[in-house]
Amino acid sequence: MVISKGSKVVSILILISLVSGYFLYPNLVQSFKPNDKIAVTSIAVLPFVNMSKNQDLDYFTEGLTDGILNSIAQLKNLKVSARNSSFQFRGKDVDIHEVGKKLDVEAVLEGSYQVDGDRVRITAQLINVEDEFHFWSEQYDEKLDDVFAIQDKIA
Repeated sequence: MVISKGSKVVSILILISLVSGYFLYPNLVQSFKPNDKIAVTSIAVLPFVNMSKNQDLDYFTEGLTDGILNSIAQLKNLKVSARNSSFQFRGKDVDIHEVGKKLDVEAVLEGSYQVDGDRVRITAQLINVEDEFHFWSEQYDEKLDDVFAIQDKIA
């Protein structure tokens, strides 16, 4: 049986890939665990943005933000910026880095919601103030029949 030079090269490349994958895979998996704990000691919860056509739902902004803020404030070893401090940014396009500096926090939780009939879609993002990259982001599609459960789920 005659093996061509091209076949040898392909075989060697496959072997190198398999060996590399064997050693690198555990490190890659470990570095991308979705449930890793984030080392944040201070946070501000900005008012969620109403992206619905119905502006009468602005009360939902306050309730949602307050509920999340209150739940997060229960966590030990986490400083949470006061509601009044965070609400000064309501309705404004803000630079996360500036918010962090002004409120002296390491992370900012921001989000938005849309309501359609009896359904709500809430998007929440936890952002690192220093580099403005997301630590975490999640979207929730829920029925509006239990707003408190939605708030607890996000918190």
